[in-house]
Amino acid sequence: MIEQLFKDVTDRLALQVPELRWIDLEFGQLEIPDEHYPVQFPCVLVDFPDIPFTDEGFGNQQGVVNIQLRLALDLYEDYHIVDGNDAPQRDTAFERLQIINKIHQALHWWEGDYFTPLSRILISSERRDDGLKVFTLVYVSQAKDDSAAKVYLERTDLTTIYVKS
Repeated sequence: MIEQLFKDVTDRLALQVPELRWIDLEFGQLEIPDEHYPVQFPCVLVDFPDIPFTDEGFGNQQGVVNIQLRLALDLYEDYHIVDGNDAPQRDTAFERLQIINKIHQALHWWEGDYFTPLSRILISSERRDDGLKVFTLVYVSQAKDDSAAKVYLERTDLTTIYVKS
């Protein structure tokens, strides 16, 4: 379920938010020393920090999924002054902030066959000293996981057997 949700979310972001130059699973890429970031900016890193599950019977489970997106912007790249002008680059800031709205338009109330509509529950930002501006966006949904469900087969002699999938 998680791998399919990751694929579905990242495919949707790639299609709906072309400004994103890197979309990946979060595994600490932004905590690597700044001269070696293994991503391109702007980027989104996707994580599923906690998913509490309830049993629905026969191996099926329903999970409340928190989908955490870290949107990272390289401020040095965006605001580095090459022409001697020291005025704030408000247009660039506006364009970068629009990415948050485009992500929201792509994901909020979007649903799939196995998950309920996503709903945004949080936006926060990180204070960093490395020239990056990082926003964390969190969406919540409920998703069905039937990967461990029992499969029942009917037999012609009117008995039922089960086979673990």
